[in-house]
Amino acid sequence: MPLCAAVRRLRDEASVVALNFPRTSNLAPYEFLVAEADESDRSFLKLSPILAVVTNIDREHLDHYKDLDDIRQAFTYFANRVPFYGVTVLCVDDPHVRSILPHVTKGVQYNVHKDFTAIALMATNFMALAVGGNSSFKTVNDLVQHAKQNPGKASFGSNGEGAFLHFATELFRSTAGFTYLHVPFKGFPQLAGDLVSGRLDASFGSFPAVLPFTQAGRVRILGIARDKRLPNYPNIPTISESLPGYFSGGWFGLVGPAGIPKHIVAQLNQQTNAALAAPDVREKLSSQGLDLFAETPEYFAKYIRDDFARYGRIAKEIGLVAK
Repeated sequence: MPLCAAVRRLRDEASVVALNFPRTSNLAPYEFLVAEADESDRSFLKLSPILAVVTNIDREHLDHYKDLDDIRQAFTYFANRVPFYGVTVLCVDDPHVRSILPHVTKGVQYNVHKDFTAIALMATNFMALAVGGNSSFKTVNDLVQHAKQNPGKASFGSNGEGAFLHFATELFRSTAGFTYLHVPFKGFPQLAGDLVSGRLDASFGSFPAVLPFTQAGRVRILGIARDKRLPNYPNIPTISESLPGYFSGGWFGLVGPAGIPKHIVAQLNQQTNAALAAPDVREKLSSQGLDLFAETPEYFAKYIRDDFARYGRIAKEIGLVAK
């Protein structure tokens, strides 16, 4: 596999190369990119539920990885505790922890910009704006006009105040120019019942999460937060057709601690891009509603900065800033 091959080529320069998937992440689709480590090569180990490819690493250091129960812990650990034995790479997917939590929570022990090295943007997903299957709203404009005509009454669900779906909704509100009633839930599965029944007017959700409800006829997708329509779903409009410039979604990528040598970053970036270019990889990930990328580390670093700034502006606008 390409990433395993990259690890082998870096063996002379780095005593440790690890690819980590925090237990509570949604990164299972990516684990096949590194596949099984070669069992005949005893310097490689596979850990579960966190997948790691490592060389010459001591048991105490391995135990640190087993303790990374969620992405926030992983970010904090990478920023403060990872010794630079070699290269340790974190595969990240949580937009709330990366782009929102530092704005709204006191005591976050990492700096998104200073404590990490951007290596490779692997893919992005995107939000879908959904209403109940029997809703009278047929288009994004229908919903926006209703919200404008009934200030503070249109109800939108989210996965909690300050969580990602809340910020996706606030970005939508800010772009369209209306006020609404925020109804927080634990997550999209919990709010789906109220959306289907019509007790909620609308909600954002990731496209893969919303699609099964749409295919069952229980909800209707008014638009997706993507620059172009999906080739496989050409009848679903983009939100930007009604609200130019609107985008909200997550990204999936590889980051490491600050200070990784540039030539190693370049090699890992090239090998990651090569892995993502394989036809079977593209087919598997695209089928899950992901847009794949093959960009430079510099492109990825700018993407992170822009995402951070976008949600920072929203946090200030709604007064949800850590003090």
